[in-house]
Amino acid sequence: MPRIPEPEIMASDLEAASYASAAAQAYLSRIDDSFVDHFLRLGVPAGSVLDVGCGPGDILIKLAARLPHLSFLGVDLSHAMLALARARAAAAALPNLRFEYADAKSLPYSHTSFAAVISNSLIHHLTDPVPFLNEVARVVSPAGAVLLRDIRRPPSFLFPLWCRWFGRHYSGQMLRSYHASLRAAFTPRELAAALHASRLHACRIFRHHLTHIGIVRPASPPIPPPLP
Repeated sequence: MPRIPEPEIMASDLEAASYASAAAQAYLSRIDDSFVDHFLRLGVPAGSVLDVGCGPGDILIKLAARLPHLSFLGVDLSHAMLALARARAAAAALPNLRFEYADAKSLPYSHTSFAAVISNSLIHHLTDPVPFLNEVARVVSPAGAVLLRDIRRPPSFLFPLWCRWFGRHYSGQMLRSYHASLRAAFTPRELAAALHASRLHACRIFRHHLTHIGIVRPASPPIPPPLP
């Protein structure tokens, strides 16, 4: 099935509200929990974590509550999503969490300034993910962790069944957005080609069940000082 990119920004209040409402449901909360569990296994010991395309902030709120010794920064191009994220963060009263407006393809942060860079369901919004991957390579520390996860595009002959089964938890605008996102998603082979073309190194492609794929790199253990 050919890929059909969708708009990069979920700019309308309707899109943001439908996504945020769906994210509160048990199904997407479990998906978020699996992302959190994956991040916990990457061994980030300290420092700042950047979430690119943070949406309404659900994953970062869970991470910030679980990992108070880390600081978390979520960025997004959608002002509607950022408004939701900031409201939710304020309600959660997490001092190690903040949100800013930023473009994934041109991040306004210094080289090697983050101990980890993460994203969830951003890559399918990008016509070409390589500029984003290059920015991840630039801002993450050489020993830093990377976790970039997204949905995968199913084969064309499975698309109707895929939509019915995995879309059964959605309705209305969220269901329409899910169908569009499936058409815009990458296959594992396409994502591997983008990773190979980027400056992001020491990463591998992973699959999470049938529905998700991504790029991952654990944090490197610190190098012990030489013996005197």
